[in-house]
Amino acid sequence: MKSSKRALFWYGTPQDKINEYNIATVKKHKIKDILYLDTSISEFNSKEKKYINISNNKKLSYLASKYKLNLINIPIDFNKYKNYKIKSYLNVSRNFYFSLYRKEDILKNNKVMEQIHYLANLSKMIESFTTMFLKDKEYEEIYIFNNRFPTGNAVSKSCISLGINFITFDLFANNRLHYSKNNPVLSPENFKKEVKKELSKILNKEILKEGKRYLSNKLNNKFVSYKVFTKNQVKGLIPRKLSENFICIFTSSEDEIKYYGEDLNFPIIDQYSEIVKLLNLLRDESKQLVVRVHPNQSGMILEKKLLSLEKISNNKLIIIPGASKYDSYAFMSKSLANISFGSSTAIESILLKKNSYLIGRSVYDKVININQFLNIKKCYEKIKKDIKEKRQVSDHTILNASKWATYLTGKYTANELKKKNFDSFFSFSRKVNFYNFLFRFDRFMTYPLEFQISQLRKKFFEKF
Repeated sequence: MKSSKRALFWYGTPQDKINEYNIATVKKHKIKDILYLDTSISEFNSKEKKYINISNNKKLSYLASKYKLNLINIPIDFNKYKNYKIKSYLNVSRNFYFSLYRKEDILKNNKVMEQIHYLANLSKMIESFTTMFLKDKEYEEIYIFNNRFPTGNAVSKSCISLGINFITFDLFANNRLHYSKNNPVLSPENFKKEVKKELSKILNKEILKEGKRYLSNKLNNKFVSYKVFTKNQVKGLIPRKLSENFICIFTSSEDEIKYYGEDLNFPIIDQYSEIVKLLNLLRDESKQLVVRVHPNQSGMILEKKLLSLEKISNNKLIIIPGASKYDSYAFMSKSLANISFGSSTAIESILLKKNSYLIGRSVYDKVININQFLNIKKCYEKIKKDIKEKRQVSDHTILNASKWATYLTGKYTANELKKKNFDSFFSFSRKVNFYNFLFRFDRFMTYPLEFQISQLRKKFFEKF
């Protein structure tokens, strides 16, 4: 059968969430050719498992029949394994495992280091065999689930070497699918293009209305994007010892900064160091500094260091721990200025019509025109100037923040790209579903002991 001009690369994974994103993409973009590797080995499974192959092939056959797709196997021969130069993939693989384990120390575990090197070798093999396969094909576009993953990264490099456009995609903000052409999936430059394209025909008043709805949901702890980090906070609650003149910093989850930031070549900002610098700048002034620690950082190193610093600050520094019930939005509303290290708090601060400042980079920084700095000293100079001149947040800035909020919610995206419509693309036999369960158990057993214990503890507390 003659191939079309576009194809989708199918991961060999029993994870049906990814399969759902693939099918949504196939339907939306009218893709007929599915490229796949006839192996169960991937970042999700480091050893060949016959039952996974059976499960994957049954799913693919079912989906090909249901959606009239062409299944095209990319041959990969492990017997032709070469000692590839894998340096470029070591960082990609390390980053993948960091996104899973979320702790630098675990990456030094011998078991994990072995997994990283194995995955780097596998990725280089996939790039090599995919390039050989695609070089005499006539594809103009290849769709790939999240090319931050080593397998997807390998296929995107094959595309680049052959001059084929690649479009990478993933679920964004736990709401809707997002696509990025010839860039990482979270590329700020691509977000600028996609937001402009999706909202080009929407009236500004409708976008502003959606921005207000987004903010209202945030203030009332309702899901609107990502997850509700403030659900345990008490609305309006702030500490009594807080002065009327304070600047508020909202930290970002450092593990996310690292694995997203490296993928996007963002400069890594040492949040603790910048907070100490601002505290020193405020030493002879009447202002207090409040630091609201991200809930994901509760009990982690940054929080512990900040709490120790608070003890010797003579009430100049107020640390709000990640698990605290104090209301993030109450701080945001009452502060002289709000500083973010990349989290969505900058968006919410602007929607509250508060002067907002970004240290470093963020995926939204090409969409909203926020005050942006690489260090806290320059940032504070701007804050002092804005306070002195009583600068207000411009209507243009609020509109841009509303555009970002509207894109996050998927209000105007195609229905087939919204998560709520992914639920029942396919159903499988009990045997295949049992294989899915077996896969999850197998994968759990590949984790280092420390991570296994942390996962079991997390499940226990979620249940009770």
